[in-house]
Amino acid sequence: MAVATKVSIRSDQGGVLSLQFMVEWEGRASFVDFRFLGVDDGEAGGGENAEEGEWEGEEEEDSE
Repeated sequence: MAVATKVSIRSDQGGVLSLQFMVEWEGRASFVDFRFLGVDDGEAGGGENAEEGEWEGEEEEDSE
């Protein structure tokens, strides 16, 4: 942020945080953009099976 000429910090109703920096270098303006998305605890790790120690899409192995 210290080298940026302009800084934009925004968030939306979906929980997205956007940081945008305008940096001037040799007479030209460049932009650096970061976007952060929040993680919903119900969706983290792949859904309902993740709570049982399995990742979504994995199948249990038969141990015979």
